[in-house]
Amino acid sequence: MSVESLSFPRILLRIALLKSSPADLPYAPNVSLVLVACYLAINVLLSPIGARGLELAAMLAVAEVGLLALFLRTVLALWKLRNRFVQTFSATIGCGCGFSLAALPLAWGLQSLEGNPTGTSPLPLLFVFLVVWNFVVIVHILRQALDTRLHVSVGLNLIYMLCSFQVSVLILAGSTAA
Repeated sequence: MSVESLSFPRILLRIALLKSSPADLPYAPNVSLVLVACYLAINVLLSPIGARGLELAAMLAVAEVGLLALFLRTVLALWKLRNRFVQTFSATIGCGCGFSLAALPLAWGLQSLEGNPTGTSPLPLLFVFLVVWNFVVIVHILRQALDTRLHVSVGLNLIYMLCSFQVSVLILAGSTAA
């Protein structure tokens, strides 16, 4: 393991705390591939397991990574900043791994609450906080990578989220039709 890959987790944490930018990450396409593999594995674990659950979770995770790569490539090309793709993609996927890992115990806890609402569990509120913080971090990454204003990066993140939601709906609709 190289010295630059050892600094990746520390820089990703600083990005998630809004103290660093994607430009602080070293250009390391191989580390990006490892982060993609981790992201896919974690997000498959996050999905409920049922009939075709793992297959469906894998399809959703792969589609999300593909959409993110396409979205970032397109936006960076529009801003004429193609050379920032690897660091921006690594920052987004790497922070996504961290948020997904943090969401694992919350998701499992929320599943255990199904059918037994007590009204006193902090898990739903913690989950909402995690989703909002993830949104803030992606806005921060986009703003830094594009050298743009906050409202532009918020708008771009909303567009990405809408596209991601639509792709997920299409995959889920296709899985129920099959």
